[in-house]
Amino acid sequence: VGAVTGECGAVASDLAGELEGLSGVLKALWGQREALEQREREVADGEERLRRAEDEQIEVTVEARMQSERAMMRHAALSRQRVRMAAVRAAGTALAFRRFAEACRAQRCIEVALDR
Repeated sequence: VGAVTGECGAVASDLAGELEGLSGVLKALWGQREALEQREREVADGEERLRRAEDEQIEVTVEARMQSERAMMRHAALSRQRVRMAAVRAAGTALAFRRFAEACRAQRCIEVALDR
């Protein structure tokens, strides 16, 4: 009985040592798992920041294009306004010349009539 008990004690001691070793391996694996999960979270956060930065860059690009288009439309509107104003001035000048010519003809008619 004593020999069996001693042998059982030795087996139990060996099993306890192996269990302790397995426990250490399990703890190491658990630590690696936690580190991997942390790294995955960091990568996901980095991808999200990158996605937001890309979205922001797209918004900035779109806004810049819209501002550029508005500026071109304002420029075109000003150009059209300048053309209209030039046309009005030209029409006014033509009208002034026409009135001047009519006045000259009327003056000439008066002079001719007075000379008779």
